[in-house]
Amino acid sequence: MSKRRRGQELFSREAVIACLKEKSDVRENINKVVNYRSTKSLEIAQILNGKDEISEEAMVFILASKLTMKGLLTLAMAVNHVPAPYSQTGHKDREDYPNTRLYAIGVIMKKAGFTFKACLLQSYVTLLETRCPSLLSSYCQVFDVLWKATEDESFNFVKMMAPPVHHCLDCKQPLSVNNKPTKVTLFTLQGPIPSTKLRLRCRECAVQYGVCSFSDKSAEHLYPKSMRPPLVEASNVCYLEKGLYKWIPSFGYETLNFL
Repeated sequence: MSKRRRGQELFSREAVIACLKEKSDVRENINKVVNYRSTKSLEIAQILNGKDEISEEAMVFILASKLTMKGLLTLAMAVNHVPAPYSQTGHKDREDYPNTRLYAIGVIMKKAGFTFKACLLQSYVTLLETRCPSLLSSYCQVFDVLWKATEDESFNFVKMMAPPVHHCLDCKQPLSVNNKPTKVTLFTLQGPIPSTKLRLRCRECAVQYGVCSFSDKSAEHLYPKSMRPPLVEASNVCYLEKGLYKWIPSFGYETLNFL
């Protein structure tokens, strides 16, 4: 079939009508979100690829019908808990997940009782991040799930740390992953927490960005005050919450008095 004839068939009256009808059917299904059965039958791929305007309330209803409300809230917790830069690094133990971030979110969901294929999970994460900003801003962490995931996997999920910037402070270019995530310990007033940290770098400026500071050829620098996390880096594998750090001098004073 020639390109000209193929083009004529593609833009024929029948083809245009069929295309419009398909879009109309999808829109009609979406508009029926008040009907639980209709919502359950919606294809996530259709919503993800569609151009239809869907309110956040309707999207929350759709996702809740697919995941249950508990599943949706757990997913919101997981998406907020795992920093976006972790999507730039792969995970050696699970090749079916394209990156560490999706792997971590998948494990957290699994420990909460929800299991998905990586491609479907990615679709849910994308919809949640792009269509449900209010829900993501008001999530609650489910620490029992995070501790369970950490106990069962060779990865620390309870606290996942990354630099407070995604773009270079000098050239404004996006930062990239320098090394794989590493295990660290975060000491808090409630006790030590098994954690994970990620370092980033600017390929243009060769600047290394850590959780608490960044370094260039001249020296190591603290982030501007508005960006600094409430942490103190004691070593490469040890961090302290500022709430604990400020009490350390008084601990020493009390110890000397006791002796």
